[in-house]
Amino acid sequence: MKKPEKEENQRLWEARLSELKKSGQTHKSWCEQNGIAYSTLRYWVSRINKEKNQRAREGDKKWLTLEVSGLPEESRGYEAASGIMTVNHGGFQIDIRAGADPAQIYNILRIIKEL
Repeated sequence: MKKPEKEENQRLWEARLSELKKSGQTHKSWCEQNGIAYSTLRYWVSRINKEKNQRAREGDKKWLTLEVSGLPEESRGYEAASGIMTVNHGGFQIDIRAGADPAQIYNILRIIKEL
């Protein structure tokens, strides 16, 4: 199958899944009404969800650079003497010590984002 055909099928099935969701029907009854094999629907639901999850994971890998300037030293959330940076977001407070594992920090922030 050529790439334009794949993209067209992708758009077609995204529209179909949107119609299914709006219909409020069960997957099986929607398939029967529309003459679509249930196994075909399951394939496309799985494929589209997999692609959405992959795009979301790729989006999570982007890093944000933040420069703080013009704030009083005590307002910056970093205590130079202790080597601790405090991040406050959505009612959560995270204290990050100098030398902390970036992968652990990333995982913690990703989990908080999902809450």
